[in-house]
Amino acid sequence: MIFKNLEKRQFLFHIPHSSISIPSYDGYISESIVNGELIKLTDWATDVIFEVDGIDRIRTPFSRVFCDVERFNSEEERMNKFGRGVIYTKTEQGKNLRLSPDKESILQYYHQHHIKLERMVDEKLKKYNQVFIIDCHSFPDEPITGEIESFNLNIKRPDICIGFDMENCEERYSKSVIEYFLSLGYSVSVNTPFSGSIVPLKHLGNAKVQSLMIEINRKLYMEKHFINTEKLVKLNREINKAFGNSQG
Repeated sequence: MIFKNLEKRQFLFHIPHSSISIPSYDGYISESIVNGELIKLTDWATDVIFEVDGIDRIRTPFSRVFCDVERFNSEEERMNKFGRGVIYTKTEQGKNLRLSPDKESILQYYHQHHIKLERMVDEKLKKYNQVFIIDCHSFPDEPITGEIESFNLNIKRPDICIGFDMENCEERYSKSVIEYFLSLGYSVSVNTPFSGSIVPLKHLGNAKVQSLMIEINRKLYMEKHFINTEKLVKLNREINKAFGNSQG
């Protein structure tokens, strides 16, 4: 493990975008349009990559295309202007995805997820006095609409993106993760093209709740729309070496 002063039981892996489940198709234009968005927007196999024995996980059981638990449920959410805030109403290309969604019903899924996340964090704080959230994601090698600012569209994307906010991630931790992936030969960027890492709102600025996001470029384990099992296993081994006690 790269964090010598922490135990596996103090970690919590947050995996928000690996599911392709749509609890209800009410309001969607068509199932085929939904399937097209699932292909583009799902963080494929992150639940496999970030599987380490002894580390608790919270995996969102529904797709971000249904409800995105990593968006802010407020007017300040920047992806609202693209129709992809908490509740997606537009496709990645800006076409209609669904009309008149039942917002109250969908938001129940959102709130239940965050209640569960907060509860798991609080339980770990009570037991171990510190918790470390790893926000687990993947991203496409080619940017999609709204993902980053237009002036960054032609910048080569890294293999690994590490995201964090200083108020909930000490520099020694972010530095250790960055150096680890660099030692494996990966190109690494910090807070670009994605930034920050999830923290329950009540714990913003709480030094006992550390949080760091790891985004993996899908080119490292996918070929077009297909997963390369050998490359997937390699990434899982590397995550295990970082946070577990894996051999080899």
